[in-house]
Amino acid sequence: IAINESYNSEEVITNLIETARTLREADELQSVEFFEKAMQLSKNAGFSIGTGECLIELALINSKKGDIGLAMKQFHEAALIFEKSEAKLKAYECLHLLSDLCYKIGNYDQALESRVMALHFAKQIKDNIIIASSYNKLGDIYKALGDYEKAIVNHQQSLKISESIKDKE
Repeated sequence: IAINESYNSEEVITNLIETARTLREADELQSVEFFEKAMQLSKNAGFSIGTGECLIELALINSKKGDIGLAMKQFHEAALIFEKSEAKLKAYECLHLLSDLCYKIGNYDQALESRVMALHFAKQIKDNIIIASSYNKLGDIYKALGDYEKAIVNHQQSLKISESIKDKE
């Protein structure tokens, strides 16, 4: 499939990204080419959200392939792009994924750093569900680090927020 170099509208680039997401299920290698092309077009068009979206998708693919270092770099770069774009939920998502990846490979210090930053965005968004989830994940990280006091504090904070959500239902 040929991709026209003159694609420069956000709508066309967004459609290209969605096509790449669909293609990923059938042909991951070709989807990588589409994401890379969409990322370049996004950069050329000044469409930072498109650039960030492509970085997330490429990071997910690289993580799955075992290229953890590149995936971590891409998640971090995407988070910075979304932060500058005021796309706080997307910045949270990147940091959430980065923290989970770091936790999975046992890099608890980086997992902690990313999760604290994710919590910062969750609080700005004022979404109690993701705030509670962030505190819960922080508790897990502190437990893995052997800091049981902080683990308990964070798990209790998560529980408190979760209970307040249920009380409002």
